Amino acid sequence: MEKKVTPPVSNRSGIEKETMMMMKKMIAFALILFVISSLNMDGVECQIDCYDSCSTGCVAYFGDPRRMQRCDRKCQIQCAPGNSFTFSLP
Repeated sequence: MEKKVTPPVSNRSGIEKETMMMMKKMIAFALILFVISSLNMDGVECQIDCYDSCSTGCVAYFGDPRRMQRCDRKCQIQCAPGNSFTFSLP
């Protein structure tokens, strides 16, 4: 006497399977959006750090507003988009 092997029966209905697929697609889409948005933020973060670091050095000219403005303008030029993160204090 041979025993018949029956395939496992799925407990999920068609609607539940559809819902699970939609949730997986939404999670994948959200993950892709997160990765793309984080790639675009790298340049902005470096510019803020560069300007913050450079302008902190301008405090040395606190008593002379003309030199402080000049130092700040140099920081804006050095930390503009497209320029590298490296800088030297004016």
